Amino acid sequence: MLAWRPAVRVVLALVALVAGMTAATAASAAFTVPPLVDGHVVDTSGKLSPDDVAALNRQMEATRLQSGYVIDALVVGSLEGGSIDDVAYQTFQTWKPGDAQRDNGVLIVVAPSERQDRIEVGKGVEGALTDLQTDDIRRQFIEPRLKEGDLRGGVGAGADAIAKVLTGADPGHGAQPQGTPIGARTILFGGFFLLIIIFVLVFILFFFLIVVFVVLELVVIVRVFVFLVFVLIFIFVVFVIKLVFVVVQRFFGETERLEGSELRSSIRRVVKGGDEIQTGGEEGCVEVEGWGLGCHENLSW
Repeated sequence: MLAWRPAVRVVLALVALVAGMTAATAASAAFTVPPLVDGHVVDTSGKLSPDDVAALNRQMEATRLQSGYVIDALVVGSLEGGSIDDVAYQTFQTWKPGDAQRDNGVLIVVAPSERQDRIEVGKGVEGALTDLQTDDIRRQFIEPRLKEGDLRGGVGAGADAIAKVLTGADPGHGAQPQGTPIGARTILFGGFFLLIIIFVLVFILFFFLIVVFVVLELVVIVRVFVFLVFVLIFIFVVFVIKLVFVVVQRFFGETERLEGSELRSSIRRVVKGGDEIQTGGEEGCVEVEGWGLGCHENLSW
């Protein structure tokens, strides 16, 4: 009756063995992040000479000293079966370039064997260096040099373009105006307090006039002014409620963000020089006159 049990045990043992071998194979194929011992550049491909690495290190260190932003670069010999996105993300999380509190680091990853590259940014610079800007930097500054076999030139040009964007001199768009910007939050709250001061002054003036008219026994005028005071209070309360609603919605409301595969598969629109390139899907490309082939991020160069 129980003769089938040994056979079941053998089958389960084989299944466990196959699962273990599969897990071991996957673990061995996983990308191993090389350590960033010194400087800003790690080359595991052997395609950069020591002079190239030293020159790139000096360039990126100068950026760090001048601006506080940290740009690191990894040139990998192989992605080891992983995607360029995963390798860049894993390396960024391991190295953690930039200030720990500001999270203001940027990582350039180039895989010459797979002919792929990516720019990974910290959350502290996402507003200044958007995905569209990093794609633009890759297409205009990095990949043209990589196609020519100039690995050092590609990494260096990408690092220089990133530094200019972060410090306010966007390549191709000129330097941004200097000065201290006034945020929308400051203007909004400053206007709100100014309105309160004006309301208080007007209210005091109305109250003083009402007292004067009462003393002079001008009853009709007193009633008119009292009515105007109530109207003014009503308008002020409605305005304050509306303003609070706008402030809460503008500064404290949640904004939907697309990350990872959702972001990469979303429809992108790049507006430049009056022309538009629209790409969609994981492998989206479109031919635009005067531009050539515009492709979605992380396709091979």
